[in-house]
Parts: sequence; structure tokens; C-alpha cells
Amino acid sequence: IDLVSSDDEEPNSSSFAPRTTKRKDHIDYQKERVASTLDRLARHVEVEKQQKEEKNKAFKEKVDSQYAHGLQELEFIREHSDTEAARLCVDQWLKMPGLRPDTVNSGKRSICKRAGQTQISSSPISCPVMHCNREFDNRHLLLGHLQRFDHSPCDPTVTLHGPPNNAVACVICCKRFSTSQQYSDHLLSKLNENDGHKKDLPPQHIQCFACPNCFLLFTKRDECLQHMSGKNHFLQASKLSDELKAGLPLPFPSYAKNLLISLCKEVPFQVKCISCYQILRSHMELTAHFRTRCRNSGPAALSKSNISQVAEIFK
Repeated sequence: IDLVSSDDEEPNSSSFAPRTTKRKDHIDYQKERVASTLDRLARHVEVEKQQKEEKNKAFKEKVDSQYAHGLQELEFIREHSDTEAARLCVDQWLKMPGLRPDTVNSGKRSICKRAGQTQISSSPISCPVMHCNREFDNRHLLLGHLQRFDHSPCDPTVTLHGPPNNAVACVICCKRFSTSQQYSDHLLSKLNENDGHKKDLPPQHIQCFACPNCFLLFTKRDECLQHMSGKNHFLQASKLSDELKAGLPLPFPSYAKNLLISLCKEVPFQVKCISCYQILRSHMELTAHFRTRCRNSGPAALSKSNISQVAEIFK
């Protein structure tokens, strides 16, 4: 006798069905969750890979740009061997964007479209830092100077250009001669005067000329005279020697030139904002300051001593 009706049998036969369905749904949920996590990780890895490729590409472009810049500087030096600023810029050429000429708060970088070409300005480009007084033939040399942050106002070499002067002077009468032959002829003409001139008397080699007022150094005497005329420095009498005529360029031998340059390099200097007087210690700090704070102001270089004060050692 079947004591269980068909109506009672259905619930008993399907008693485990809901439990099985729940377990299956849980497994599917876990699978979807794992798949979602893996997909998210895959996207993250892909993004990181793409960013890394972009960084590598940007780095390679930067290296190529620097290499091209170096070739430009070397080519410029070959064509202009008498430009001392170019020689100083060989190992210091620009690696980061910096200031543009005649501006303070601009940091846009100029990219040369043609490799091997260096634009040469028709007139010298001045450093935008007040009292720096340095001038350059093109923008690349200026940017290299700004990157080095060498703005000392106490530098007598800012007006030196080209190879040293080859003039010689007599240590007895202080007369100058353009060639050694002229000097030898001068000694022969003075042998009978018995005033100290001797046949084998070594000459004094003159490498440059100094302004008797500010003591800036010039390779050519005419350049020094032009400077003195423009700055009205003819009225300043020389304090170094009574034998030299006042108001004329001072001939500087090599030892005097090197001593003055060495002493001036020891003079400390600072670059300050002319508005808030904040001290700026690097090109990056200077650029950031005038971009974010004193946008309408400018920098000025100040030193504890000027060139003429240092030159008093020759008295």
C-alpha cells in the first residue's frame, strides 16, 4: 500500500533543489568577481605599460634634443673660435628650459627645426639679470649662462673677447710695441743712452687693457677707448701708477690679469628680487619665483665689492 500520495512526494523529491541553486549562484558570483578583478588588473597593467612607453619616448626625445644641441654648440665654436662665451658653454649647454632674453617670467623652450643651425643675433643679447653685464652672440649661449647661474657683478672678464693681445712693453720706459721686432729695434736705439735699456732686456707681454675707472678688461685698446667714451670714464685718473697717463687704457700683463680675475672670483655675490628682496640661489628658483610671485619684477645681482675696489691691490 502506497501511503504517500503524489502531492506529498513532490515536496520531498525537490527538498535539495533550492540549496543546490544557491550554491551554484554563489560559485557563479565568485567567478564573475574573479573575472572582474583580473580584468581590472589587466587594464591597470596596460595603462602602466603605456605610461612607461610614453616616458621612455619622451626621455629618448630629450636625449636626442640634447645631442643635437651639443652638435650645434660645437659647430658654432668651430666657426667662431674667438668667442670665449662659446668655449665656456661647451660642457654646460642647456639641459632644462630657462629664461628667454629680455624677460623674467617666461620659461618656454625653443626647439630648433633644423639640426646643425644656430641662430646668431645681429646684436649681442644681454643677460636679463641686472648688473650682470654679460652679452652673448645667440640665445643658446645665453641660456647656458643662465643655467650656470654665474651672475657675479665683480667679473672683469665680461668684456674680454677673442685671443689675448700679443703686444709687448718696455719695462724701462713703458712704451708699447705691436711686434717683438719693434721692441728689439727700440732696445738697439737706446743702448747708448745708459738709462737702463739693455740688448737682452726681456719685454713685458701685454695681454689686455683695463679701464682706469671700472677696471673692466678688454682685448683691444680701441675697445677699451670706446667703452671709456661711452661710459664717460676718461675723467677718472689712474691710481695705480704715476708713470701712466691718466684717463688712458691701462696695459695689463698676464700675471696682473690672472691675479685680478682670481681675486674677483673670491668675492661673494647674491641674486635678489628687486621687489621683495628675496635671495634667489639657482636658475630654477629664480624662474619659479617670477612665475608665481613677483611677475612684474626682475632679478638683480649684488656683490660685496666691485672690480675697482679689488684692483686697489695693485696700488
